[in-house]
Amino acid sequence: MKTTIKSLAAVAAVTFAAPVFAFTVWPDIDFEWYANVGRYDARPANPGTQPAARPGYIWAPEHWETAGEHQKTVAAHWVLDDYYTQLAIHNHPPVVADAR
Repeated sequence: MKTTIKSLAAVAAVTFAAPVFAFTVWPDIDFEWYANVGRYDARPANPGTQPAARPGYIWAPEHWETAGEHQKTVAAHWVLDDYYTQLAIHNHPPVVADAR
């Protein structure tokens, strides 16, 4: 019985002392900083505003692209709208062999 009481007393002492040691023994490390080292910022460097529409073009805002193992920012620019040209190329009628 005495060993059980002594064991419980020891467990209780360690339980109550553990938070004290946890805050004094371990160094104060900013783990969030370590987790984010080497990651790129997902936000564009300069979001800006969309300019007025230009017929025949599509506005591509500034964004990040992955090039191999690296990320790079691509500046905002106008892209030629060739949707109908590409649609005509890729949706041509299938060639059917003549059954004769």
